[in-house]
Amino acid sequence: ITTTEQTFTSITLPDYEIGLIESSFNDNQIHPDFDHHTAAKEEFDKIVKDLEDYINAGGVENLTNMTIQGSADSAKPTLSGHDHGSNPYDGITNSSKRNQWLSDKRAQNYASLIIKEIKENTGKDITIDVLPGNNYYGQSGKRGLKWRSIEFKSNAPTYTPTAPDPVINKNTEKTETPPATK
Repeated sequence: ITTTEQTFTSITLPDYEIGLIESSFNDNQIHPDFDHHTAAKEEFDKIVKDLEDYINAGGVENLTNMTIQGSADSAKPTLSGHDHGSNPYDGITNSSKRNQWLSDKRAQNYASLIIKEIKENTGKDITIDVLPGNNYYGQSGKRGLKWRSIEFKSNAPTYTPTAPDPVINKNTEKTETPPATK
């Protein structure tokens, strides 16, 4: 007699506060600098892997309300070290509006990278809504990683697949010898 033990693993996507260990963004930059910030790249890869696991388990239909929100700390935005191309800040000159632009663009670009990776790795299309960013321009004490972070929320329920987890069930098959008959 062969019996198979089946295990269904529920998957919960956490909320992510991105950039608290190491910022993905240098001052005045809107594109993550993963080449120079390895911890930020590892954080990005974990988010993508978590989403892939959720999608591959069958939960893609639950990913309908994902949001991302950037932030820019209290420092005055300048042209120093920017990565905005030939039209920095899209021509905005007001410092507070530049800071808002930084926070919004950071979230938009990070979301675009997640969407691209998910499409390449799973073949699935996802949408992430970019919320207006947090602008801390000129606010005392609001400088550094915490104030330059990004908040990403899947807003997805815990998903329990309807088929067993193949990784967990890989080695759970048991063979039993039937009792001897007289």
